[in-house]
Amino acid sequence: PPPPPLTIWIRRSVTGTASGTNLGIYLGAAGRVYLDNVVLVRGTNADVGPNLILNGDFEETPLTNSWFRGSAISASGTVITNSPTTDGQAAWGTNCLLLAASSGTTTITSGLWQGFQTNGSNNQRYTLSFFYLPVPNQGTNVLTVRLSGSSTTNYVTLPTAPATPPAAPPAVRAVYARL
Repeated sequence: PPPPPLTIWIRRSVTGTASGTNLGIYLGAAGRVYLDNVVLVRGTNADVGPNLILNGDFEETPLTNSWFRGSAISASGTVITNSPTTDGQAAWGTNCLLLAASSGTTTITSGLWQGFQTNGSNNQRYTLSFFYLPVPNQGTNVLTVRLSGSSTTNYVTLPTAPATPPAAPPAVRAVYARL
C-alpha cells in the first residue's frame, strides 16, 4: 500500500543558553526530513524578536550562502521545495526544506549549519523553534536541531518505515480468492 499522506507540520521549541555561534541541523543516520520556519531569537519567548537565522523560512531558492552543507548532507538531495503535504501548504510561506542525509552524524559542521550573531554574552538565553514533517525513515533515525556549545538542543525521533511491505491478507473464502 502507499505510505500515509503527509498532512501535519509539527512544531518544536526549546530555550537554553549558547556559548557558540552556530546553529546545526542533522540526522543520526542516512535519511530525510522536511523542515520549515527555523527561528532563533534572543530571550525565552518563541518568535518574539528578530530571527537570527537567515532564510530560516526557506523562501529564497536555492539555499543561500548563509547555509552550509557538511559532509553528511546530500548536496543533490537537500533542496528547497514545495510542501509535500496533501494540501500543498508549507508550515510558513510556500516553500520548505527537504533535508537529505547520506550518512548520520553528531557534529554541527557535518550537518546543515549556519552561523548567527550573538550580543557578546556567553550566558545569553535563546529560543529555537522549527516545524518538521515526520517522514518515515529506514531504521531508527533522530533529527537534531541545536546551537553549538549549548543546552539549546531539540531531538526528534522520526517514524520508522516498515522493512518489508505488508503481505496481502489471506483469502477469506475460496470464491474470494478466485475473484
